[in-house]
Amino acid sequence: MATTDVDFACLHDFFRDHEGRSGREPADHALVFCIQAIEAPSLLLPVLFCLENGTLDGAFVHSTILAVLSKVQYPGLRVRHILADGASFNLLAFKLLLGHGSGAMGTAPHRFGVTFPNPDYPDKVISVSVCR
Repeated sequence: MATTDVDFACLHDFFRDHEGRSGREPADHALVFCIQAIEAPSLLLPVLFCLENGTLDGAFVHSTILAVLSKVQYPGLRVRHILADGASFNLLAFKLLLGHGSGAMGTAPHRFGVTFPNPDYPDKVISVSVCR
């Protein structure tokens, strides 16, 4: 985290090559994954972030969610719920997780589950929800 002008200068160098010319463009999207323990709800720990210049893709978010689940649960932790904002790429990732595919769900009223099997604990499920 950049907290001083000195720290910010070091982060600024991340986007420049060794000769000082501009390299990559700074990211305009950040995909951030945090965990929050049930026993300590005030503690929110970032576990991964991906910086992207351009739009994010639902398939990328879906595969990243699965990879993060595997890494977070590897030491014995268990994910019970995933919460995301309603950005279109998050909604597509949730549809893929829930087995609805990438197509439109249509306008007809229908019911669908908001849980999917936990890939690391097959007898458990993970619920998903969207916040505003």
